[in-house]
Amino acid sequence: MKHLRKIIYSLLFIAGFASCVTDDIGDCSTAETANAQVMLSLSVPSARLPEATRAIGNDETINSLHLLAFENGTLAEITDITSKYQNASEGKFYVAVKESTGQVGLALVANTDVSALSTGMAKDAALQSLIFTAADLTYMPMYGETQEFDGISRNRTYDVKVNLLRSLAKVEVQYNSTQSKSEFEFLEIEVLNTRAQGYVAGQGIPATSPIVGSIKVPPTVNSSEPNRQEIASAYVAETVNNASNKISVLIRGKYYGAEGYYRLDMIKAEQTDEIDRLTRNYKYVFALQNVNYAGRTRQAALSGEADNRAFNAVVMTLSADESDILDITTDDRFFLGVNSATMQLADNGRICFAKLKILTNNYSEGWKIVDAPAGVTFSPGTTGGKATSDTDRKVSSVWIYIDTGVVTSDFDFYVTSGKIRKTITVRLP
Repeated sequence: MKHLRKIIYSLLFIAGFASCVTDDIGDCSTAETANAQVMLSLSVPSARLPEATRAIGNDETINSLHLLAFENGTLAEITDITSKYQNASEGKFYVAVKESTGQVGLALVANTDVSALSTGMAKDAALQSLIFTAADLTYMPMYGETQEFDGISRNRTYDVKVNLLRSLAKVEVQYNSTQSKSEFEFLEIEVLNTRAQGYVAGQGIPATSPIVGSIKVPPTVNSSEPNRQEIASAYVAETVNNASNKISVLIRGKYYGAEGYYRLDMIKAEQTDEIDRLTRNYKYVFALQNVNYAGRTRQAALSGEADNRAFNAVVMTLSADESDILDITTDDRFFLGVNSATMQLADNGRICFAKLKILTNNYSEGWKIVDAPAGVTFSPGTTGGKATSDTDRKVSSVWIYIDTGVVTSDFDFYVTSGKIRKTITVRLP
């Protein structure tokens, strides 16, 4: 459906080696060792812009990596391939996997304590033993696996891709404003009623996982006045949202110096429905514009009506593939997001360029780029974003080319969708 910024692993099973492969791989494949040689080729996406998060910094860093081999539904091998990954030349290295005539599946587990695993465990039991505690994390746990193979042999070659999924969901509030701090100061978000623990491999929600009362995170400033963008976000375990456990986000801020609270519920569309679950590997974003009224006491915010309608704020669900979309504007129905509303060009001589990424859930109309000055061209074009349904939407990449012989100063153009008109500022070198 969406295909952006996933960690992709290609595993090539190579047979018939004439000599050994070094770096702890062991002896050559022989009748005694019965090992197939596996070439593991890693492609790790580049880091995104800095984020305000609880505990986890860059959620794409791999600090540890283990290869699990399951044979006929039983854990047969656990291989620590961290050092091989860290010392790999261009992300490629070899590991050994035992030959087998049974049903074999491979899995990759990143940034996870695997001490609870032991060979001989049934697959479901093994995966359910991989539990994280969200508050204790420094690196993002991730998991991915292959389809099962009808045996693994030194006499065959395989080409397999494994997509690692992040094991946590992310809740984020973006404050995009023309207000000064004296008018409104964004102090903190507090995410309420999420689970403390989760399964690394996405086996549901642990029955013993307690509810965390609150997770508090201050915002980071991405841009300052007059067009402020401040973002606060927290990683949370998968959690069901229902009447008995209602997930909400409290915003603490100062309106003309008076501190107060505002509550946002997980309302997703038309001010009625709520998201029923926070799902791993997804981001849930509230985009706020100017705040034009005073907050309440914390207790009043918790017990009263939510502020979604007053803020004109619904939660937008973005997959991990759409994580580049950092600047989002909403109306009463749709959202329009870009990777950045301010584009700083690098000095590239006469023709300078930049890359703009655009996403909207207004799939029937899509988006348009308008009011760019002469000397600016867009490739592949100035329209896009149409799809047959919201589930088929995709991030559009548009290259902006600026002829600095024609354009001699900073300028604005606009991206529109429905009633939304988003200003994009381009700054020359």
